[in-house]
Amino acid sequence: MTFIVSDDMNEKIFFDSWMELINPSDNYNFQYKANYAVDVSINQYDAQNSLTYAAVLREAFPLAVTQLDMDWSSDAYHKLSVVFAYKQWNNNTVQNLGQAFAQQAITGALSDVTRLI
Repeated sequence: MTFIVSDDMNEKIFFDSWMELINPSDNYNFQYKANYAVDVSINQYDAQNSLTYAAVLREAFPLAVTQLDMDWSSDAYHKLSVVFAYKQWNNNTVQNLGQAFAQQAITGALSDVTRLI
């Protein structure tokens, strides 16, 4: 994933701290996965701020956090790439779409029954 880094560098500090939690640089004693793996929700929104895609990475953690070059780039902002490992992922968009179709079918069936009565 790629993150746009704010002026205070909180995103970089956050992921560096997470990596330090997994493998402390002062003693190199790796933590147990249960101490650092979390579920990560990914949401994509369109220009109207409507949710268009949703997924969850189960038991995710960062494997690598890229460096930030300190130069006058043409982008005018930093982009931080983070590589994640995870146990499983769920596409909630498909699940929600299936639920929406089911709800629509139920609503349609109820309106058919109502017309018959």
